[in-house]
Amino acid sequence: MSLTLYSDANASHSRFAICDRDGKPLWYGRFFDNDREFDGEQSSGEMAAAKKAVWLAGKIKEAIGADSLRLTLMVDAEWLCWANEALKPDWNGKTGGKAKFLAFAAKKAGVDLDVQHVRGVDNPADPWTTAAGFKKWSDNDLAALAA
Repeated sequence: MSLTLYSDANASHSRFAICDRDGKPLWYGRFFDNDREFDGEQSSGEMAAAKKAVWLAGKIKEAIGADSLRLTLMVDAEWLCWANEALKPDWNGKTGGKAKFLAFAAKKAGVDLDVQHVRGVDNPADPWTTAAGFKKWSDNDLAALAA
């Protein structure tokens, strides 16, 4: 089973968004004050949004009772693609920079992760990082997202 999600963040608005492969928003809103991942800086927001997408993929995997789930995560923060290094079988523990923590989150969620870069103007999650309101992850039919 495979899934494609887009994630993005806007630190100046303290907001994040996650969309499906068709650009439909699945989860967006403000970072909570107690969000340990987001410290107000853009790169921490990008990481926090990406980790939320991985977590959501893990929830989708649980909802359908799958043994495995392949997540292609599309991000406009190109540095997050370094997470792929930490996912290689021959990973030496020295590459991946801070993006390796995204790889660790995927392993914890039991999700097979592939991070790919998308230009910011082509990222459907981007406009949702400044949109008013919110959508909770639990407002989605998780099993239907796996289809």
